[in-house]
Amino acid sequence: MSTLSCPSCGYHLANRAEVKSPQSLTSFKSPVLVHEKEIPALQAEVHHLDSLILHLNDKRAAILRKLNETQTTTRRLPTEILSTIFRFVRPPTSFDTLYLEFYVGANAINVEESFHHNLAAVCHLWNQVVQSTPQLWTTITLRADRRSSITKITSLLDLYFKRSRNLPLSILLDFQSEAKLRSEMDALMPFEARQAYLSQLQPLSAAVFDQDRAARIRQLILIHPPVELFSYIDKGLSKCDSMTIFQSREEIQTDHTLELLELPCLRRLDLIDVNFRVSQLPNTTTTLHLRNMLFTFGSETLMGLRNLVIFEIINPRGRAESILQITESITLPNVEHFGWCSPETDMALFSDFFHYIRFPRLRSLFWGQRKLWTGTTSDEDHKRLSVNFFSNLPPTLSSLAFSILDPSNETTTLIHHILHSIPQVSGLQFIQCPTVAIEAALEVVGRPLPSSTLVYDELHEELAATGAFSAFGEEISRISALKIGEWKIESSRTPRSQAVRSEQGMRSGNPGSVP
Repeated sequence: MSTLSCPSCGYHLANRAEVKSPQSLTSFKSPVLVHEKEIPALQAEVHHLDSLILHLNDKRAAILRKLNETQTTTRRLPTEILSTIFRFVRPPTSFDTLYLEFYVGANAINVEESFHHNLAAVCHLWNQVVQSTPQLWTTITLRADRRSSITKITSLLDLYFKRSRNLPLSILLDFQSEAKLRSEMDALMPFEARQAYLSQLQPLSAAVFDQDRAARIRQLILIHPPVELFSYIDKGLSKCDSMTIFQSREEIQTDHTLELLELPCLRRLDLIDVNFRVSQLPNTTTTLHLRNMLFTFGSETLMGLRNLVIFEIINPRGRAESILQITESITLPNVEHFGWCSPETDMALFSDFFHYIRFPRLRSLFWGQRKLWTGTTSDEDHKRLSVNFFSNLPPTLSSLAFSILDPSNETTTLIHHILHSIPQVSGLQFIQCPTVAIEAALEVVGRPLPSSTLVYDELHEELAATGAFSAFGEEISRISALKIGEWKIESSRTPRSQAVRSEQGMRSGNPGSVP
């Protein structure tokens, strides 16, 4: 039987079965009354023991710290070395591929961003090192919605600005959980609800776009932001060299214009699903990615992009009204990589663009389409458009990537014609292409275009007269196929090339850099 006693009254649990009447309780209390005079002494003894326990715990902790310092290698390292190690072991955090990978409903929080918080939780020393390493505090993602207190969000932002010291920051603001709610509120109470929402966001807007802080933002990503937020984007972002904007299609249609001309350092711009007008871009812009948006850039805007080096158009939607009005040649003299990915869009909508656009320094081209032409089989103009575009590519072109999903014989024939119009290519890549398309390319490597394959005699004669066709493959040094199931390459079919099959590569329709 247990001999435990109650710490308040001294009652022994072993005596519990012996208590059968109130009289027994009276007889039990009498010994306690006898010792009442000893209570102060007992309390003093308890206090002494408490102090002794605290002293022993402190002594124990000191001995353990000494033991850890003796046994743990990292505790003998200077804090500067630990700081350097932390910077190298932290997984890289980059927003550069968001324009390809992000989709509505995806979680914008990158788990790698919290890595330094995990390091800080290991011990007091590591916590101090993490806090004093500003390179660990230069990337932050903030989800702004009604489930989170704006005060907490701004406090976290304040912490990053403080601990990053004077280093530039990359900031992602995610408003996508609010996008649908904003749309519903606007339908019920267009003015009142929106003003209340914007008032709630005011502390966050002030914390991000404060004059001194805005000058420290190097990269800014806005996911489904309210269009009123664009009024904060001005010359205050004097060091911002990269901007990405996703807009919800559920966002109300407005007359807002995104003014970027005053950003003196803007180098890269990614626009996805935007429904607003974009002003003329600064001449510092060298990279432009357009995805799922109305391609309404007119000739004036395009001619102003003379310093572009990378230009990609992914899944353009709607009718290119302004592009159809182009009547003169547009030269982008510095573009070295051009990407076009349009699996569903009718290429004829952009016929003027492809007819007049010129890239005299183009080095790599990504071409993603369900077919190499659009329209009916009898529409020769659409087929001619593809061949004409490729035949006008400059001699500087060295890398070409195809993502063509149509396995028809028409695709095979057009591949023959296109490849013979670009004999300067030395690297050829097929991404999610059918076997017949790849075999069609291998058939013409190092060989002249056979007359038996000429289906479009009139088109061929016209281009051959200009010298556009020649033996393809004289310069080929690498052919690669990405994500092509069990397709195998016969080495005898590539006498002058090295054929490479890889299971790792880009997704279908993703225009990345071409090897």
